Amino acid sequence: MRGPDGNGCVLGVNAGVGMVRLRVRADESEAEPIRLSPQLTAAYNGEVYWHKGGVPSGGKGEVNALTETKLDDVDGMYALACLSHTDNQLTLQRDPLGIKPLWMRETDFGILAASHPAPLYAAAPVDITSKGVQQFLAFGKPLDQQGLVKGVSQLERGHSVTIRSGEVVEKRLTQGEASNAPSVSAQQLRSAISSSLKRTLVSDRPLGLAISGGLDSTILAYELAQMGVEDLKTVSVRVEGGEDGIQDLSSMHGFSKVVSTWQHHCVTVTPSDFATGLEASSHVLGEPTAMSSVPLYMGLADAVRQQDIVVLLLGEGADELFMGYQSYQSLDFTSPDPLVAFMFSAQKTHYLTRLLGVPQVVALKNQLEGEYPCDFEHSALERLRKAELDLSLGPLLHRADQILMSRSIEGRTPFLHGDVPRLAMSCPPQANLSSGQGKVLLRQAYPELMAQSGPWQVKRAFRAPVHDWLCGVLRPWATEILMDSREVLSEFGIRRDGVAEVCQGLKVHDSGAASIAVPLLSLAFWLNNIKH
Repeated sequence: MRGPDGNGCVLGVNAGVGMVRLRVRADESEAEPIRLSPQLTAAYNGEVYWHKGGVPSGGKGEVNALTETKLDDVDGMYALACLSHTDNQLTLQRDPLGIKPLWMRETDFGILAASHPAPLYAAAPVDITSKGVQQFLAFGKPLDQQGLVKGVSQLERGHSVTIRSGEVVEKRLTQGEASNAPSVSAQQLRSAISSSLKRTLVSDRPLGLAISGGLDSTILAYELAQMGVEDLKTVSVRVEGGEDGIQDLSSMHGFSKVVSTWQHHCVTVTPSDFATGLEASSHVLGEPTAMSSVPLYMGLADAVRQQDIVVLLLGEGADELFMGYQSYQSLDFTSPDPLVAFMFSAQKTHYLTRLLGVPQVVALKNQLEGEYPCDFEHSALERLRKAELDLSLGPLLHRADQILMSRSIEGRTPFLHGDVPRLAMSCPPQANLSSGQGKVLLRQAYPELMAQSGPWQVKRAFRAPVHDWLCGVLRPWATEILMDSREVLSEFGIRRDGVAEVCQGLKVHDSGAASIAVPLLSLAFWLNNIKH
């Protein structure tokens, strides 16, 4: 699933590592897993772009950079498992922004880890938690890096754990947040984006760019054009009846002459594609999703694969770092807790109450407050940005990695490398919000783009038109699945009459019903898969 270029495992007395490789830069003679020394073997997923002022060699060179030096000198995305043969000790570590997934499961016979959650479910009987299911419906994922299955969790970003004899003996922060910049200028941010993008171009395999027409991917396209990158393959997704995505590159020909050498491919996702993709996503992701964009992303991945692209540049992370989502403009500062008010809109609260009951919705609000508590040091927008790094960016990165790697494609995120995250987090989030628009700092960094007409001038969300589809042509399909799944959903505290009310909401074209129907449908697919 994750790569066609080799696989293998090494077992010690009571510990082992294995890996499946998508070979991007490593020498073809290098075996899997990676033997660092007679005493140390590693399984590795990711890319290290920068180490002590240079680019490490692929494969073993990247892993050596992660194991031999202070990680503050490293820039990359990675999940790593190192087996020490001298003491049968296993060390797991993950990059500081959690770009690469690393799941763990504690069982009666030891601790398991993998880049995908599904193998962890197969290793022992699963106990799905009602708390995790209900948090998923409310927040799009369980809180505190937990999974929906008892004992399954993600290793926190920027952390490592050491495992010996089936127990965690040490957990530590290996690469924390960088110190804030005293001030951030537009030119400084622009230079950081350009530098980060150049780092992520290192590859021995065909490289492409996912381009939506939005500001983030347009900035990447503009920078690549200024670098003189020729013959670039670009891919876009359009939604039937929607405005996102671009059919051709005509709006970008003014960037540079090299754009005329680029090859663009656009794929259109239909309601039928959405239904098929949502059902398949629980297998590909290994967990349910609340993101209506997942079927669109599967269409993107298929198109990328058809173009023989192996390494794909992505715009993920810019919205969360630079407050890009339109919903951020509606934060209610007069509310007793603006974060809770943001996460629990009136429509969402109505359907969650019907599905779970008033006490459970109150409990969910308290759980959110406990995870992201109010304090005098952080503003409401700072709390929101912190929560969004977990609850928005986390699922987006999981979506990108699992869907692309299921097609043997490596996704790369230039906005999450180099000095870009540090500069973004140094600025108060309100600096990015003005006159009903977000990403003010990005717009200031690229005034020539803002002076041109193009689709990047207006923020369009990358998501399916679920109101039109689930209340329209897909309503019979969605209603049948939800009504047939009431029994299995009820096992986790989801009320049968609440599910019926969601179906009734679809019938009367209620947008709140369409929004909650996406995670309900995905959850139903996942529960039926995992229980059978």
